[in-house]
Amino acid sequence: MTTKEKDVNNMKCWVFRMAQTTWHKTPGECMAIFTQNKLFEYINNTYDYLHLNGYRLVLHELEEILSENGVSINA
Repeated sequence: MTTKEKDVNNMKCWVFRMAQTTWHKTPGECMAIFTQNKLFEYINNTYDYLHLNGYRLVLHELEEILSENGVSINA
């Protein structure tokens, strides 16, 4: 595994955990949201841009994507 792959996985883990806490979701609920909305793939594909920001801003961007797609994380 390359250093970049490790960094991408690290971001995915931290942002996923932050999402659980911020959204008050169980790991299973959070995984369903990430999987159904391809948020892990989004992080993979845009990491070069995302890594320039803090994880809170990355989470905010994911929330924007969900909102644009009509997904409510407060339900």
